[in-house]
Amino acid sequence: MPIQAVRASGVVGKHEVLIIGEDDKIEISHESFSRKAFALRDINPVNYIYKKSGYYEMKDILDLKKILYRYINTFDSVLG
Repeated sequence: MPIQAVRASGVVGKHEVLIIGEDDKIEISHESFSRKAFALRDINPVNYIYKKSGYYEMKDILDLKKILYRYINTFDSVLG
């Protein structure tokens, strides 16, 4: 799978994932307008490991089951 990185002046953060098939394309994108978005997100791992010992991975910090549960419940409530 080819990966491409481009650094452009004035662009804080723009990320795209393209899945291109023979007949169609799926695009997932994210764009940050301020570096504050990164700073707020980066403090969570710091708070998690503060005064703890041992080795940790992002999966320990993210709790993806909780994130998906919240996302699905929010999506269900929007649909009614």
